[in-house]
Amino acid sequence: MTTPPEGRHPVEGEAFTPTGPTPDGPNLTRRTLTGFSWTFAATLAGLVAQLAYTSVINRLLPPDTFGLVASAQAVLIGGQFLSELGVGRAVVQKTHLDVADQRTAFTSSLLLGAALTGGLVLAAPLVGVLFDEPDVVGVTRGLALLLLANAIGITATSVLRRELRFKAVALLDLGSFAVGYLVIGIGAAVAGFGVWSLVAAAVSKAAIEGVGSLVLARHPMRPLLARRSLAEMYAFGSQVSIVGAVEYVSGQLPVAAVGRLRGQAALGQFSRAAYLVDLPFIQISNALTDVLFPAVARIKAERVRVRVAYMTSLRVTAALLLPTAAGAAVASDELVAVVLGDQWERAAAVLPLLAAHATLMMLVHYAAIVCEALAVLWQKLVIQVATFAVLAAGFVVVRDDGLEAFAVVMVIAQVVRLIGYWALMARQLGLPAASQPAALLAPAVTAALTAGAIAGWTAVGGRLGLPTALVLMLQIVVGGAVLAWGFWYGPLRRIRDELVERLELADAGGGRTMRTVLAVLRVGRAEPQI
Repeated sequence: MTTPPEGRHPVEGEAFTPTGPTPDGPNLTRRTLTGFSWTFAATLAGLVAQLAYTSVINRLLPPDTFGLVASAQAVLIGGQFLSELGVGRAVVQKTHLDVADQRTAFTSSLLLGAALTGGLVLAAPLVGVLFDEPDVVGVTRGLALLLLANAIGITATSVLRRELRFKAVALLDLGSFAVGYLVIGIGAAVAGFGVWSLVAAAVSKAAIEGVGSLVLARHPMRPLLARRSLAEMYAFGSQVSIVGAVEYVSGQLPVAAVGRLRGQAALGQFSRAAYLVDLPFIQISNALTDVLFPAVARIKAERVRVRVAYMTSLRVTAALLLPTAAGAAVASDELVAVVLGDQWERAAAVLPLLAAHATLMMLVHYAAIVCEALAVLWQKLVIQVATFAVLAAGFVVVRDDGLEAFAVVMVIAQVVRLIGYWALMARQLGLPAASQPAALLAPAVTAALTAGAIAGWTAVGGRLGLPTALVLMLQIVVGGAVLAWGFWYGPLRRIRDELVERLELADAGGGRTMRTVLAVLRVGRAEPQI
């Protein structure tokens, strides 16, 4: 929480104005980009750490262990939505946030988190019945502690993001992961605790992050349930939670369908393949959400700025992720063999389709952020209900087929969701009908070239009899080279130029990191004619 001027403590219900430049001034874009640079750097480090953790833990534990955790998490994520009820988003989005708001948000989140933790512990046998697996009961009870651990830090983390303190949030997330997963999780697995090592890793990471955010934010924590604050925050937050609940059900429907119809071992293979392709996409999407939601919420009345930010984000993301997903699809066998190990062959077969699914999810992600920041929520709900309907109907049709059929249904549902969001963005932001599909043309061409180059090298590497790890390493080098060519000399040049212009307009070259980024992006770029 920002300190009041001259050390004066505000009374309850009073909002004070921080000293110094406010985030709403002309430097908002620069602060957003600086925040994203910190968030992205921590995300990249976290991605490396998670890949290392995944590579180790998947060799220490069998597939059915991950199936048990995936089954429990399918219910747990719903509890996480209920434990927040959109309070975190409301804290960030609220125009004026006073002491009573912060105390009420903290108190209500903590009480709700405690109640849901107890409720899930008691209801855990029903989860076992849902998945027809008795061992899920104990795992569900252990992971229920996540609800309480997350509730501790909801308000504090939201205050940090509201104040654009992205460096603190990013470093806390990275540090808590290192201790929770790399130290406690792997240590417990080596000691022979099996599935409980996964539970210990998740709970300890959430607890460390929650307590750490309280220390950093230092917001008021004395219990209070102010009626005005509750009404204002939950009026917005409840709408966010309703949409989030439908998104949760849609997201967990594949887990429930595969686990129920194909068993825990098949679900373990499916969930590990999904995790492997979702890992970079989820990391990037979380980083962008943390940075863009507070920024867009501050300029929500300026639709032109929102429109420009949305289209730039869409083009840059497509340019990065379409070629990445195409490369991962072609290199799926080598990727799974090196990162997960030899016991995950079925994961390799379904990974290309899940890579397409993850890419489509990310292309929709910015539209979802804009909808929340602009409080366009009921239209978002309609789109998500339609997505759920497609998933449910599709899983009924393919219930007797293999894992690949389930993944095809997921891809089709995401296409429906993408079309719905694009129509909504065109109406809300005044975009021409063809502008969003057109943003994908250059990235799609680069993705095809990337896939072709990696496939060609893979064929050569196979004939030479090279070790799988070396083949994968050179697949990454080949794919990276094609992507770099696309940005500097190929179809992605205009997107690179647009990114450089945005950074220059934001005066983002003041820091060492941004100076380096701009210097690299400017290489080979023609100077604009005056």
